[in-house]
Amino acid sequence: MKEDSAPKPNSVMVLSAAAATGHLRAADALVSAFEAQGISARHIEVLRYTNPVFRKIYSDLYVELMTRGPDLLGWLYITFDRPWQFQKRRLALDRLNTGPLVKLIRQQSPDLALCTHFLPAEILIYLRKKKILDIPIGVVVTDFDAHAIWILQNVDWYFVACEETQGYLTALGIPSETIFVTGIPIDLKFGMEKPKAETRIHLGLDQDKTTLLVSPGGFGVGPVESLVHTLHEIQHPVQIAVICGRNTRLEGRLKNLPPAPSSDENLWLYK
Repeated sequence: MKEDSAPKPNSVMVLSAAAATGHLRAADALVSAFEAQGISARHIEVLRYTNPVFRKIYSDLYVELMTRGPDLLGWLYITFDRPWQFQKRRLALDRLNTGPLVKLIRQQSPDLALCTHFLPAEILIYLRKKKILDIPIGVVVTDFDAHAIWILQNVDWYFVACEETQGYLTALGIPSETIFVTGIPIDLKFGMEKPKAETRIHLGLDQDKTTLLVSPGGFGVGPVESLVHTLHEIQHPVQIAVICGRNTRLEGRLKNLPPAPSSDENLWLYK
């Protein structure tokens, strides 16, 4: 069947997990893209349908490690980057609480499911294996590199950021015809051209200064204050825009930073 003659799905369920903001925004971007094509789509954050204790631990652990233990996080990343070796141990969520999620999927009855996080993909594959659900499953890898936690058996489609990732998955035995290089989904509004002067006015930025953007992700993690201190040393009239995301503590600390040695620098904070 030719690609352009394939029937469109009537409805799509896009599933994510609130372990990092990027997974959520990628899911939102996919929903917007489907709806722009006249296809009904819904974003489901699966941790809302799990045990509350598990949800709290799962969503907060990554941010805590990024903020306070990046070396430990790096060690865990390397240690568990072993395809196929730890999958059975990662199904604790299914045994904790999948009932509400299964009920929701059955009620919605989507034509297919796309997952922008490995956790919902594991759940759906497990449920399909148990013949509880029967829908096609696609995995949208929201990293440029496919860590082992993304690599699952019996996925219908993989959508990856670059050709290197496609080659890596193929070398692991995943059928090449199921892997598509699409890039990481971003919201359609980022493709819209906006007048520079009007945008600066809207954001409260100086019209003439060089603008430096510091974007530490939706959770605002990393050595942001150290980076801002370094940017203070630039011998040029600049303004620094920092995206603090959900990190209100970071926003407060940046507000209390001493002013830059140069009076020509401005610091702007955004959520």
